[in-house]
Amino acid sequence: MGISYPNPPPLATLNQQSSWHNRAHHIDRSACIELRASEVWPYTNLRAYRRRSPGLEAFATFTITAHKLHELHNKRLPFQLIGDHRTAKSNAMKSSTSPPSRGRAQRRPGYLHSNPNRGASRTKILGLWYDWTQTLRIERHRLHERLAQHFFICPDCKHKFRKLFMPLCTEAEARDADLAEDWLNLLEEYRSSSRRPLPPDLMQYRAQLTDRYGILFLNHGRRLLCRNCLNLSYGQVR
Repeated sequence: MGISYPNPPPLATLNQQSSWHNRAHHIDRSACIELRASEVWPYTNLRAYRRRSPGLEAFATFTITAHKLHELHNKRLPFQLIGDHRTAKSNAMKSSTSPPSRGRAQRRPGYLHSNPNRGASRTKILGLWYDWTQTLRIERHRLHERLAQHFFICPDCKHKFRKLFMPLCTEAEARDADLAEDWLNLLEEYRSSSRRPLPPDLMQYRAQLTDRYGILFLNHGRRLLCRNCLNLSYGQVR
């Protein structure tokens, strides 16, 4: 007898372009939240770096929470990003008409429903879980005798940057990402118990879900990263 795999969930946004992508399918800067090293380091206990390293003066680790991320950005004065001067024709600037989330998606903080960038697109959400955290490394580098600057170390490429970014999403995308991740976890349980490879159609569908919603997944997806690792586009005209 063949194995009866779980039926895929209905996902309203699966065939829609990601709200954080521009028309070239690059992550749009104006659809991201940013975290600055300059606003985080005062909350850390920097320790002197005693090994020989050019410029590196001190370092610390800091665990950012969903609440703290919102709090830091809520203190920022309103401003317009360069990319926000575009019209609603831009994919990243489109408004969301999806209804409020229900069920499991409610674990995503309700107080993050406004765009912290405070630009043209105010309908995106951060889409994090109440218990979401990420541990970041912060370093103080001495640029010259009178100037020191603080940098994050990107979790992926390990290079230093003054800012890290995370794409925002619509409520419908957040809800569908939860459903997709739950189904993929269940599919993996079926595959492990049967010890058989997945049929080609399920493997293709699994890859499609990961490509569409992977950046929103709880496990390793929802992270602050540097502009290079996210391949951010700043709305340049080509």
